[in-house]
Amino acid sequence: MNLFFFYDDYTDFKDEAVTKQLRDIVLDALHNPHKIRPEGECIIGEIARQFWAHAIKSASLPSQCHFLETFDEYLHSVVVKALDREQGRRRSLDDYLKLRQYTAGLIPCLFIYEMGVDLPDEVFYHPVIMDLAECLSYLISIDNDMVSYNKEQAVGNEGHSMISIVMVELGLDISGAMAWAAHYHTEVQK
Repeated sequence: MNLFFFYDDYTDFKDEAVTKQLRDIVLDALHNPHKIRPEGECIIGEIARQFWAHAIKSASLPSQCHFLETFDEYLHSVVVKALDREQGRRRSLDDYLKLRQYTAGLIPCLFIYEMGVDLPDEVFYHPVIMDLAECLSYLISIDNDMVSYNKEQAVGNEGHSMISIVMVELGLDISGAMAWAAHYHTEVQK
């Protein structure tokens, strides 16, 4: 799943147009894993191609479909994040959490658990499974945003940090926002 980390870090400083272009490269590589990547293309295309060429050797067809669908949603959410950053948009906490479910990238990661199973859509997209995945996305997002706050604000990504948003919306300082996030984490766990 290093593909996630590389893509996320690589797009952290890119505008919407470049992020869309990178998304298209990744999607093309995933849909054409046996196609040689064009010379001079960003390395992310080859990383995605190799990842998928290896993964499909042991992944069931339903798991491949689920991964491609949910990874596309993840890639799209990163484009939205880039547009927000480019426009200096700071989302409300509710809007941020809706987008963060996708930028967290959890649902495509379920692919690892599903690889060898012919899991039908009715199970994968069952409301209980989706609710559980949403809760897990929130928990991962809260943890990540707490840990990465310094990095995000240092590189100008504070618009996509729960801590920064809570500081502005609730008028809290950093410690207050961290305490709020820890409490919210506990509430989501229930």
